[in-house]
Amino acid sequence: RSKNSFIEQNFEKKYFNFQLSDNYFDNLKKIVNNKIDFIVNCIGVIKPKIDEDDPISIQETILTNSYFPIDLQNLAFENQIEYIQIGTDCVFSGNDGSYTESSFMDAKDLYGKSKIAGEIEGINKSLIRSSAASASDSNTWSSTSSGKVPKPAKRPDSLMFLIRGII
Repeated sequence: RSKNSFIEQNFEKKYFNFQLSDNYFDNLKKIVNNKIDFIVNCIGVIKPKIDEDDPISIQETILTNSYFPIDLQNLAFENQIEYIQIGTDCVFSGNDGSYTESSFMDAKDLYGKSKIAGEIEGINKSLIRSSAASASDSNTWSSTSSGKVPKPAKRPDSLMFLIRGII
């Protein structure tokens, strides 16, 4: 089973499989010129892959989790494309609990801080935040820049349910 089997089986080749590389901005421009209606950004360096003692790991994490989403959001805005960002609850330290989208984002580690930087608000941007993509105890909600109240999910596969609903 390939890493992209879910996408391959459910989206009838109506998607772009994008790999982040040194010349990613030029590649992004080519993608947005394909008359698309929306972009879902699921690219990110995840916590277990980050070595906070390795400068290269730190650089790749910040590029991928912070700068890339901002560049993608700006390109989507310039081309009138709706932008959907998959977010994480790791932007919160866990010290307070009962978080909402208006809670102060107080991450303590590089992963959480890098995700905070990449989640700036935008007119054309919606955010789907999840603690885990398919965990049965996930706390998934959706938000838009218009300040809509977060909606807790009731289903264990809520993130995929939300994505299918959006698409």
